[in-house]
Amino acid sequence: HYFINKYGSALGGDKNREYIIEPETLVILNNYHWPGNVRELENAVERAIALAGTSNVLKKEHLIKQTLKPEEKAPAPAPLVPLSEMLEQCEKKYLQEILNHCQNNKGEAARILDISRKSLWEKLKKYTLE
Repeated sequence: HYFINKYGSALGGDKNREYIIEPETLVILNNYHWPGNVRELENAVERAIALAGTSNVLKKEHLIKQTLKPEEKAPAPAPLVPLSEMLEQCEKKYLQEILNHCQNNKGEAARILDISRKSLWEKLKKYTLE
């Protein structure tokens, strides 16, 4: 809103002119990562006001085309899997991280994980991590 006020009066010439951002556009802007930080946001708002022309409504066409790549407009939904499958994926990944950390020393890995060497061996066999 700060940049809208700053550039709205500078570009439009009317200090009393209020700009409105469509709710859908606001959601997309809030979800965007903004790798260029506040400067990227400022430039996007300035361009949007210029592109809006005489309209006081800032639409996603004014902001999004310049800012977001098509694949960044809507995040892909996470795949829906059973809880047991998700837990197994997490466990396998964590076991691999611990083994890497311990330079594949299974005794040390079992100690860090607070499980027996036999339990670790069974998990490694289950996930084919040996």
